[in-house]
Amino acid sequence: MADIIPGVPTPSDPSCSLSYCARVTAQVDCIQYITQGSTRCVDIQFFGTDGNPLNLDNYTLIQVSLFNELEYPVANYYYPGVPTGQCSGFLIEILQDTDTSGNITDEGLLRICISSDISRRFVGTLYAEVRLIQQTTSNTDITGIPCIAVAKIIESKIEGATCPIITPSNITPAPNIIGFIGATGATGTQGNIGATGFTGATGSGATGATGTQGNIGATGATGSGATGATGLTGATGAGTTPNDIIYVNQSSDFPTPVGGVITLDAGKTYIVTTDVDLTGDRLVAGGIVNLLGLSSETSFLTSTGLAGGVPLLSSQYTIVLESISFKDVDTCIDIDGTLRTVALDWENINFINIPNVGVIDTADNFIYETGAFLGAQGLRFTGTVGTIGIANSLFVGLGSAGSIIEIDSNTNVTRRFRIIYSAIVAFGSTVGVDVDVSATIGDERYILDTVNFSGGATYLTGVQSDDNKSLFVSCVGIDNTAVNGQLYMQNNAAVTSILATDTFYKVAGTTTPSTDNEKFSHTNNRLTCDAPIARKYLIQCTLSFSGGNNNVYEFGFYDSQLAGIRVPSRTKSTANSGGRAENVVFFCVVNMSSGDYLEVHVANTSTTSDVTVDQMNFVITEINR
Repeated sequence: MADIIPGVPTPSDPSCSLSYCARVTAQVDCIQYITQGSTRCVDIQFFGTDGNPLNLDNYTLIQVSLFNELEYPVANYYYPGVPTGQCSGFLIEILQDTDTSGNITDEGLLRICISSDISRRFVGTLYAEVRLIQQTTSNTDITGIPCIAVAKIIESKIEGATCPIITPSNITPAPNIIGFIGATGATGTQGNIGATGFTGATGSGATGATGTQGNIGATGATGSGATGATGLTGATGAGTTPNDIIYVNQSSDFPTPVGGVITLDAGKTYIVTTDVDLTGDRLVAGGIVNLLGLSSETSFLTSTGLAGGVPLLSSQYTIVLESISFKDVDTCIDIDGTLRTVALDWENINFINIPNVGVIDTADNFIYETGAFLGAQGLRFTGTVGTIGIANSLFVGLGSAGSIIEIDSNTNVTRRFRIIYSAIVAFGSTVGVDVDVSATIGDERYILDTVNFSGGATYLTGVQSDDNKSLFVSCVGIDNTAVNGQLYMQNNAAVTSILATDTFYKVAGTTTPSTDNEKFSHTNNRLTCDAPIARKYLIQCTLSFSGGNNNVYEFGFYDSQLAGIRVPSRTKSTANSGGRAENVVFFCVVNMSSGDYLEVHVANTSTTSDVTVDQMNFVITEINR
């Protein structure tokens, strides 16, 4: 288990499976691929929040429950024993061991074994739920891990065949085969071959009694009976790779091209194992297909001589791409989802030296993870797309005119367009991300979260950070979305009239808005929220005023939602004997939605003497989520 290292795998690591809970991390030694009807064991190791392996000696009970993609129960495993009653199961093997000196090896490591009876009943991914129980005299502590992928069962053609599956009980023992050959020798005419007949005598009595069966043996000898058995073994070998999985080591392993078009058969999985050149041909999906590689670092597809503007890969169906690189063509993809629902889940996909990655016209979702554009650009979305989700990926353009990613004016994003934890390098004439202002995207559904822009070119065109469609957070190289408002006045001479004591009046004067306001609009002594999503804000005001000598004035924020003064903001200040007070500060926290507004109001609690607020700075800032 030396390969199991705490932490999230990087694209160059094995595709190991991890699951987290608040206190425990579970990690599989890499998802096992199991042919239907065969057996395989899976090792799982547990780690604490400190990153160190978990000592399983501290747990009195352990249960692992397997279920398939439909959440159908498959098998239960228990330690230290299988419970009696209605539930049946298998014993967990604890691989952790402590020697006589107290040294622990394989700490936190256990093993479950999947029998042929289990693998025979299902095809697809198996998941595990784990429960670790610590029992003491005073307490029972249960830790649960809800879901971790542990194995993938691949369909077996032998399991579905009409011929019997080979087992020890249905193989004819070798001595009987020798006996039949001996009987054939007894027919004579074979001269010295009679020695073989002597061997047949070893079969003795009962074998001879089979009579005519001996002639059948002669036929077997002609076909080389032993060779026939070898043929059966060959069929078994073919069964380990289902007919719907095709390994592509060269272009001829794909279906035969017709007019330069290679039509991928519906329901098939094509696994590219090396650098494959289609030499001018192109791929068209004939239905839902999977196009995979062993690794995006070793599996490549190109087509030398393919004309400019002609896509290397076209599909009108859902297509899964994983662990493969496309390179050295003018145009790579053309996805048309206008005829039926299309879902695009692409992982570990690289586009290398491609000036026009291609067009995705209408899709239910496009999910792109841990991929890279390396000297590639021109991925354009149009039509109706539910979710465009991009994560943990690198985009490096060519430096030529055009955008790395484009959302054109005809695009309707019904859920969200999101890029997270990624890097975009735009240099020369290349634009990083272009979202047309006419594209339809919901409020704050254009999301850039922790995206690093570099290269020195134009990083964003079209929709910007202050648009209601945008929500840019923790990005580098661009302005992040901010929701804030500010107004101020200096040397104001306008008098606020006080007509009655203990009655609030809006502070009079001409205010100026800050040039850095975002998603707040301004009129005199009023800031109105224009942000479409409700948020909490910190409201602050500092002011100075002149009024009646020794009069007590009270200030506060008028909130349109209340049609009154926010009570937490109410603050009193006493004018000195000259009627002057400075540096009066008050603030509060307010939840605001689009259309809500705030103003600064004042009351005189002593007399009806008027007041002049000559200096005022009023600021609203979003409280970070």
